[in-house]
Amino acid sequence: MDYSFVPYYYGPFSRQLEADIDLLKFFGYIIEKPKIVDEEQGVVRYDYSLTIKGRQKVESELQKLPRRELEKMQENLQELCRIPTSLLILTAKSIASEQTQ
Repeated sequence: MDYSFVPYYYGPFSRQLEADIDLLKFFGYIIEKPKIVDEEQGVVRYDYSLTIKGRQKVESELQKLPRRELEKMQENLQELCRIPTSLLILTAKSIASEQTQ
């Protein structure tokens, strides 16, 4: 997927991604759980998780993928999981600052 991100209040933001998330919620594939991060500042974090319907859809779509493509996705995900979250955040901030210059 090709999302464009722009610097926003608390980090990178994508209107396209926001629209896709809204669609996934509308069709019942994901649920959104707001969590207050800083009550004084009114900062809210949103966590997302698949519903049963969403899991079934993912499993159905994964079965349609060629084996090599699925293996590549799994390799990429494993590599991404090895990167500390703090490094991912620093990288995102760096990319965002480069885009504004």
